[in-house]
Amino acid sequence: MSTPDPYAVFNEPGYWCGTTGSYRPDRQGVGYRDFVEINNIRAQYILSKKPQSVLDLGCGGNFLTARLRKWGVDAWGIDLSQYAKDHFCPPEVKDFFVVGNIADMSMFQDGQFDVAFSMGVLEHLTEADLERACREIKRVCRRGILAPCLSTELSANLPVEQRDPTHKVLRDYFWWRERFPPEFEIWEGADETWRWANQFKVLVISPSALPVGGTGYGGIERLAFLLSQELARRGIDTTLAAPDGSRTPWGVKLVETGFASMPAFLKQEALAFAILRPVVEGYSVILDLSHSHLVGRALPYHARSVSVIWHAPTLMQPEQPLYNVAALSKWQADNYFYYQGRRARVLDIHTLAQDALEIIKNRAAVGAKGSSTRPAPVEAPPDGPGERFLCVGKVNARKGVLEATEMCQEMEAGLDIIGPPGEDPQYNQAVLSRCRRGIQYWGELPQSTVLEMAARAKALLYPGMEPEAHSHKSVDVLGCGCPVVIWNRYAYPEVVEHGVDGFLANTREEFIEYMKQAERLDRALIRERAWIRWGPQAVGDRLVPVLTEASRGAR
Repeated sequence: MSTPDPYAVFNEPGYWCGTTGSYRPDRQGVGYRDFVEINNIRAQYILSKKPQSVLDLGCGGNFLTARLRKWGVDAWGIDLSQYAKDHFCPPEVKDFFVVGNIADMSMFQDGQFDVAFSMGVLEHLTEADLERACREIKRVCRRGILAPCLSTELSANLPVEQRDPTHKVLRDYFWWRERFPPEFEIWEGADETWRWANQFKVLVISPSALPVGGTGYGGIERLAFLLSQELARRGIDTTLAAPDGSRTPWGVKLVETGFASMPAFLKQEALAFAILRPVVEGYSVILDLSHSHLVGRALPYHARSVSVIWHAPTLMQPEQPLYNVAALSKWQADNYFYYQGRRARVLDIHTLAQDALEIIKNRAAVGAKGSSTRPAPVEAPPDGPGERFLCVGKVNARKGVLEATEMCQEMEAGLDIIGPPGEDPQYNQAVLSRCRRGIQYWGELPQSTVLEMAARAKALLYPGMEPEAHSHKSVDVLGCGCPVVIWNRYAYPEVVEHGVDGFLANTREEFIEYMKQAERLDRALIRERAWIRWGPQAVGDRLVPVLTEASRGAR
């Protein structure tokens, strides 16, 4: 008994116009045809790669080949459907239509084609043919643009009537990415993704707690500003969604999302989502820095987004995004998988600001121990530069501010405390009661002043006990050449290299001993390492490929 042909359906009229495949007849009774708008977009994108030759894998009616040849490209198509060639292929490109299976392209030589193009085809192959096809594509073509139908949690949950019954093997983006070298782009095959192929528009969503671009510390809001600034510097069309009164970098557009509210920021983010919902489909990709991640949760079919998670997974309160989750550290990603059952890629987007670099240049002009040429809004510490420690953050037990004061008192060392009062009046009073004999509480200060003081501090002290996914305070001061003394736990070992950028303590006794050793570290090396890792260009080099993947349908 002969084995049924798994591809016989593609030579049946019902596949091309009926219910067998995905080409349902329109009101005029026409199913498969030259989809002019989307095919023009695809042709334009392929031409942007300046190809010498193109092989359209699963070419259907060979309409793309016809377009490319009109532009002088040596384009060919291959498809296993003789029916498609006989009924749809334009006469002028019938000679450039090869009937065959892309799992066996022995009719073509090694490296014969510059670019392979495939759109919604590879998922129709059997398991065995798919592996052979991957090898053949890499043999025949030097680079490529491959757009299969991707397997995601969303596609797995589609109702049966919405699925294409001819799909045999569905794989996710990362399965395809592992099988092809970087010269081969991987895209989602959906038309909605391809509409953005020839332009790249990014929407950055900031939390609703504080306006962006203010003079205060505002960690995440400051990152929203710096990341938008770097994207715009690269010529990317960038819009920042942020609370009313926000200030954007040059070249970045603003969508205001309502008033800012620190106590009720989750409620305010829901209101912000109502404002953003009608406009999110107007962007290639969304970088969601909010806490609620409502775009990725509420609009999974329509929005291509990357959602950054900020806290230790045990402390996360809102529901989490469904896909493209970005963790700030490996420690956070591992714990996110353990507690949430979802995978997250590590994407360290902490970014140093140009004003920190200006402070470094100013200090270098007068010597490592001199006073800055920039006037500081506060009086210089009484001990002089380099003799005082620094503690930055809200005054509460989670940040370890009281512990920092106690250890400095024990050492009889100076300490500058910067940050807003915490929610516990008794804890605030306990800290203030220790502000004598060289310990000073400054309250909230402009970010430029914080960096100014970090540049002349002996070290940043961060004895906080709360699990943290990263430490943006540490990044900021390292960029000024200031060492960090911190606990050897959570994500901190991924931020500070022990004995190089600072010290990682396991006990209180070690913490105090490392405070004494901080001044022997090479501050120039600390600055250099920080800017190599967290300078805007380095962060942009990490971020843009992730946003590009997401814009192409990676999930």
